[in-house]
Amino acid sequence: MEYQQSGLWGRGVLPKEIGGEAAVSKIQTFHRLRVRVLDRRLRSLCEEWLSAASGSAVPALREEDDREACLRATKDWQRCFELYTDVVEGIGARLRHLISTWDHSA
Repeated sequence: MEYQQSGLWGRGVLPKEIGGEAAVSKIQTFHRLRVRVLDRRLRSLCEEWLSAASGSAVPALREEDDREACLRATKDWQRCFELYTDVVEGIGARLRHLISTWDHSA
């Protein structure tokens, strides 16, 4: 919103809805998944999500045009949404597999 109003990218503080507790919680969850999940593909997706999330929050670089910075960050943000779906589906698949192989008699 700030970029649309000012034409300057990454010059101000992140708004609360972006930098709030929910965002921090999601980042912490992805960090935990990245190091604790045994599934390599899922760990890789979490790593990629964290990279895209970081890229989407990077302000304009010194030699970067504000419009280019906005496009770069928007592309990273869209990638986060794509990866999030893949991660959630991957977690669901792993859980379904664990449940199906779980010995219910124990």
